[in-house]
Amino acid sequence: MDVRKYWTQCRLHDWHYMMSDDPEVYRMGKAEEDRLVTIAHSDPAMAEIYRQWQDNAHNCGPRPAEPKLED
Repeated sequence: MDVRKYWTQCRLHDWHYMMSDDPEVYRMGKAEEDRLVTIAHSDPAMAEIYRQWQDNAHNCGPRPAEPKLED
């Protein structure tokens, strides 16, 4: 997976799924988070993207910059 696609998947992830009263929303959010974490462990650049999005969602950190297209 390229970093731009991973960045987009992190951007679209429901970072607050654990607050839902709907068990299905929780289950799907947890499965997606587990998948994103697994990918993050495979590549330092993706780990940094994950960390930045997590910081954005949970600590009101800045929105991560979208990776640029490589020439």
